[in-house]
Amino acid sequence: MPRASSPAASFPDDIIAAAPRLRAVVVHGTGTDLVPIADATARGVMVANLPGGNAQSVAEYCVLAMLMLARNVLAITNALHAGPWDAARLRGTAAHEISGMTLGIVGVAKLAGGWRESAGRALACEVLGNRRGWTACAGAEPVRLDDLLPASDFVVVTCPLHPKRIIFSIEKGWD
Repeated sequence: MPRASSPAASFPDDIIAAAPRLRAVVVHGTGTDLVPIADATARGVMVANLPGGNAQSVAEYCVLAMLMLARNVLAITNALHAGPWDAARLRGTAAHEISGMTLGIVGVAKLAGGWRESAGRALACEVLGNRRGWTACAGAEPVRLDDLLPASDFVVVTCPLHPKRIIFSIEKGWD
């Protein structure tokens, strides 16, 4: 089965063969899609993951990304590097406060508690969640994916990549 991962995030296909003493690969976080599983299995290399092991770090990083997007930080920084202060200051007029915005999480698992603390309480955001199997989403209000996407100001996808679990794409919309 082909791996469903981005080229920037996956191990090279020959990495298992290049490490003859390798006995195990452990991925910090959810999913093992970046590891060439067939090669590992053929060489007797165990592949495992630590789901939720980096949940707080992921929550913090995504809150940082939300703040940078809402405050237009990249455009302001680029304008500061390229020209006078006035040009950068104009970019700041597109900035928005996060308070009252909605964060949607696709693939809620152990992340939701961190989100509730980081985004929900600290930034006064509503946190919506969706997970396979339609079970409760601790730390987030459970909603259908069709309701989550249009209701969210920010969407974070935390489920592992898998070719049989394509949730949505720019070309096809969402299922």
